[in-house]
Amino acid sequence: MPHPRIACTLAVPLVLLATNWAPAQTRLLHLDLQTRDPQTSQPRVRTEDVDSSKVAVVIVDPWNFHWCMTACERVSAMVPRWNRAVECARKLGMPILWAPSDVVGMYSGHPARERALAVPLVPVPKVREMPPACFTAPVGGCLCGPGINCIVNYGWDGMNPDLLVADEDLIASSTEEVYSLLHERGITHVIYLGLHTNMCLFGKPGALKYMVQAGLNCMLARDINDAFTSYNPSTGFTPDKGTQQTDEDLERAGVPTINVVEQWRKAGVWNDDWIVETVRITPWGTTQRPYFFEDAVTVTLTTPWLSDVQVRYTLDGGEPRPDSPLYDKPLLMTATTHLQTAAFRNGARVSVPTRSHFVRLPARPPAPDIYLDDLKYLVDPYAQLGRVHAGFFWLPKVGQSYEGQPLRIRGKVYSQGLGFRAPSGVRYELKPEYDRFVALAGIDETMIPRDLGQKMAIHCSVVFRVFVDGKLAAESPVMRISQEPWRFDVSIPPGSRYLHLACLDAGSRHVADQGNWVDAGFILKEGEAKAKIRAAREHGPWKAIRVPGYWEQAPGGQWANYDGLAWYRCYVKVPQPWAGKDVTLHVECVDNRHETFVNGRKVGEGVLDKSDYCRAKLMGSDLRPGEYNLVAIRVEDVGGAGGFAKLSPVLYCGDEAIELKGDWEFRTGDDASWAQWPAGSQPPPGFARFEKVVPATAVPRQAGAAK
Repeated sequence: MPHPRIACTLAVPLVLLATNWAPAQTRLLHLDLQTRDPQTSQPRVRTEDVDSSKVAVVIVDPWNFHWCMTACERVSAMVPRWNRAVECARKLGMPILWAPSDVVGMYSGHPARERALAVPLVPVPKVREMPPACFTAPVGGCLCGPGINCIVNYGWDGMNPDLLVADEDLIASSTEEVYSLLHERGITHVIYLGLHTNMCLFGKPGALKYMVQAGLNCMLARDINDAFTSYNPSTGFTPDKGTQQTDEDLERAGVPTINVVEQWRKAGVWNDDWIVETVRITPWGTTQRPYFFEDAVTVTLTTPWLSDVQVRYTLDGGEPRPDSPLYDKPLLMTATTHLQTAAFRNGARVSVPTRSHFVRLPARPPAPDIYLDDLKYLVDPYAQLGRVHAGFFWLPKVGQSYEGQPLRIRGKVYSQGLGFRAPSGVRYELKPEYDRFVALAGIDETMIPRDLGQKMAIHCSVVFRVFVDGKLAAESPVMRISQEPWRFDVSIPPGSRYLHLACLDAGSRHVADQGNWVDAGFILKEGEAKAKIRAAREHGPWKAIRVPGYWEQAPGGQWANYDGLAWYRCYVKVPQPWAGKDVTLHVECVDNRHETFVNGRKVGEGVLDKSDYCRAKLMGSDLRPGEYNLVAIRVEDVGGAGGFAKLSPVLYCGDEAIELKGDWEFRTGDDASWAQWPAGSQPPPGFARFEKVVPATAVPRQAGAAK
């Protein structure tokens, strides 16, 4: 039997099988039911004889996707055994009820679903209480264990595509529906398969708990269920041990378990030549959904339903052979690795080969000196003609996701970057001073806070690539939703002309294939430009400061002993009626020297104790009526107090004025770019926006203002 397909790729319908095996033959089953003493935990086994026509199989939530990649692949690992076990149950005349809870609506129109809907509903009795099942196994955020955990989303939209549904099966929804289907067929005993045992299989609609309360004799297939617990390689605790512990918890609560394969073997319907078991891998990634790690990851291999076997493995993706390395303890991975493994007995392979892909993350790159947000990208000439529409070319969004939302990767919002829809790309012209390109890249998560990804998360898959002058310089693995962003740090060869960023779909070509390049830009070679940027950053981000006032007097005292250069900035919405009129900006009593800029143009300067104030008549091109304008003031303090000694700057227009009194942006250091303000820009949150027009006589008198 071939290796089961990766369950987390694409959602496809379940295969619908016509019944092509021998007609069902009911027979007397001798079920070995195992429970445990609640005090001593010693197993108790009793045999119960029951006609197979009175037994049904209910399968709960075998989904095609899960936010945890290890949980998802463990479903695929059970599929070969699952399909054969269900096939045997059909041969014994047992009805098969699939109960996929969250995704049952996806099977509208499916014959198995429509047949279930046609059954008259009957009330669900409650003839006994379900004994309390205290689940004791530790539960983590995911089954991958320590390291980079998987982030919660509800991306499943069907059952595992490799599970086989026959013509006569049923796809059920509610507890009432499941009970009615069992009642109609005179079922007295129910075997439960599925996941997650301590959550869905136990408590979802139609699950074990409710059928026990309805008086049915329910049992759990301990060889075909999986609990959602955790992985701790330091203690040897694996998801298989967590499942075993959960099964034992149910046994102590009085719910019996059976080994389905052993029961079918006793009934004469199981073929021991079938190879259905797999070596389970924890954590478990795939080439389409890699497991990322930082420095090292400990990988454990288990075979819970194979005994007297040797587990062999390869680390280059090759097929395991009887002479491949023998697994005898957890593997420590320190590099990107394609693991493949299988179990052997007496030199013969007795399991389906399984594989996992582990990817070591590169070192995190530094922040760029120049962000892509501040540069113009080049696009395809066809796009420049304006012939841009869906299916031909998608232009990226700057500073936001492709859908116009904040750039979000793995729960973190980034202020700088580009949002793409795959496949698309842009080019940047390279300059001689560019030394390296750095960036983080990942799937945009706009969908996650909106609906936890339940409609989209399964589909997103993107690959990011960087080209320099047409040559591939770096690429990411396949990226999936909520993974740690990939890290790019690409050297730029001398004389290079263009850098091309490509965001490609990884085979899904889905509307949700949206990728973000964040904190992306260029590291400059050592020189004057880099030194200037470095010096500016050392002084920290913009902070709010009250004007008027000296910066030494600001609350917290963070600038109490600072002498040197600093910048003040504020945002002023100039009223539309001021357009074309004489507007002057008065700046007074700034200690010690200052230069004033409006929307990037220097309009005046002053020195305390000499001119005492700056009175700048603004040109029509300086102001943008109806928009926010940037007033930036560069201040140099050579000792003592620094800043605005007495009064706030004021804009005057005739007998009207706007007093710029309040919280300005403040930053120590010096960078001429801090005066720039492109048209259409919006002020950042947290700082005052000045737009209130008052009579000029209501403003404290400036030294140079007309009386």
